Amino acid sequence: MKRLLALLAVLTLLVPMAACAEGTYARQLPQYQYTLTTLITPETYPEVALTTASTYTRFGSGATDTVQWLHFPGPAGALANRFEYDFAHYLDVDNGIQYGYQLMASASYEEFVNSAEKDEYILLDGSDKTAAYIEPGRNNAYGLIGVTEFGKSAKLQITISLDNLPRNLPEDQKIAALTDAILPEVARVKAAMQVEERDVRYGAGAFVGLKMLDTYDLNYMMQLDFPTFGQEGEEIGMIVTQLYKTKMEGVYYINPGTYLEMEVSLDSYSYPARKLADGEEDCYKVQLENGHEWIVYFANKRSNGTSSYIYIAREVPTPAGVPDYRKDDPYYVTILLDGDNIYWTQEKLVEDIATFDEDLSFLNAADDPYVPAAVEPEPVAEPEPEPAAEPQQQPAEGTWVCASCGAEGNTGKFCPECGAPRPEESAGWTCPNCGAEGNTGKFCPSCGTPKP
Repeated sequence: MKRLLALLAVLTLLVPMAACAEGTYARQLPQYQYTLTTLITPETYPEVALTTASTYTRFGSGATDTVQWLHFPGPAGALANRFEYDFAHYLDVDNGIQYGYQLMASASYEEFVNSAEKDEYILLDGSDKTAAYIEPGRNNAYGLIGVTEFGKSAKLQITISLDNLPRNLPEDQKIAALTDAILPEVARVKAAMQVEERDVRYGAGAFVGLKMLDTYDLNYMMQLDFPTFGQEGEEIGMIVTQLYKTKMEGVYYINPGTYLEMEVSLDSYSYPARKLADGEEDCYKVQLENGHEWIVYFANKRSNGTSSYIYIAREVPTPAGVPDYRKDDPYYVTILLDGDNIYWTQEKLVEDIATFDEDLSFLNAADDPYVPAAVEPEPVAEPEPEPAAEPQQQPAEGTWVCASCGAEGNTGKFCPECGAPRPEESAGWTCPNCGAEGNTGKFCPSCGTPKP
């Protein structure tokens, strides 16, 4: 058991870029309006794979050697965003389309189509084991396909959300767009889907690495590797059973009735950190020889000091560039170990923590080649000032303006453009009332008489 526990130091967090570049991995990045999402590379999650067998059914004491899986290719242009054993979610980021696929052990075509608000929204009524309807008010469309291999009432439900469809689009155009989205997808999946038996360890080691990134600041990032470990000469790999946002769940399956479940998260909220703050009796800090501190919480601790349900957590070092207002809200990597028939003593757990803490480190997102640099908005071009109107030039002294054609700058007795004679210079007018001479205005400055 001691050897097994030593081998169960199953999470090493590695920094080298080469390791990231060579293997498939999941990356969490902000994508347009889709935030806090995990985009999974096609190599890591190459197809939709669903089963009705829960984690306990697959790996518990009643586990069998094989499990039935429904599988088919994912939608073109989309990447897996999150998944569980019976559900898969895809995103077409460029076109703003969400796809959901859920395998249900029991569903009714009649109840399904009755969810439509209007009869005209029903596209397929289930008569050929296929149903579909649309919901224009929410830009959603739904399909239902019978999968009798999982039971007489088993169904696969397909959900499509056209997030980029304008809300104020006329209804007839919405109906057309949603119809064009769901009917081809239902036909594609129905033609492509297959049901087959796969080994209960199907998917083991599929994820070479996982990257978790805080999408708010693009600063907090950690990369996890899921190594295999030996058990009686056989290499056992991590089987990832759920991936959602900044949380991953997986299983190391040893034999029927003996398996280790792990849940890993990267978040500012950490359950053991909260328990420590509350003064929980079985929660305390462990300081390793290298100075790193881990929080250990023995949940459901037994009287003999052992437990199969343990949380461990370590605060993530604050990377450079984090705003001051975030520095008082530290992030934690938190790991939950749930080992059915696998028990840890306090001493052995500390030993195992030290084993993988040696390689525990974190990436600054700015240094990671797979995180696109923040796109600086293009500077808004300042409008060029309109050229100031040139001041109207006054005729130079000694020149005259032709009253006939408007030619300016004339100096001779006749206009060079039209030949009109230069106007005689006025010596002013003489007031007919008081006889004042040389008046130039409209009224006589001496008596106020108007100009004649």
